[in-house]
Amino acid sequence: MALAIGGLATDMPESAAGKKELALTFVAKVRAMNSEMGIPNNVEGLVSTDDVTAVTTRALVEANGEGKTFDLFDFGYPVPRYMDMAAMLDVVNAIKSSATTPTQQAKL
Repeated sequence: MALAIGGLATDMPESAAGKKELALTFVAKVRAMNSEMGIPNNVEGLVSTDDVTAVTTRALVEANGEGKTFDLFDFGYPVPRYMDMAAMLDVVNAIKSSATTPTQQAKL
């Protein structure tokens, strides 16, 4: 099956290694496009614990709806992976301006 992902036309690989390589190529393409458009890979000024907590809480409200971590009747947006406060804190901490090492960026 031929796919066009980030300007890359390719056949979907069968092996896990091939799929990983395709995914890494896609991420590299997105990062290159972000760079070309001047979109930063971190957030300047996000330094205090209160800032991180506020951003994390708002992100959970956006993803999960109504400010609850789970409500049977309000799912928020359909998201590819459910994240709780701890997982979301890891993501927000990784995009702080001080967290710009390649290893931390690769986790995003």
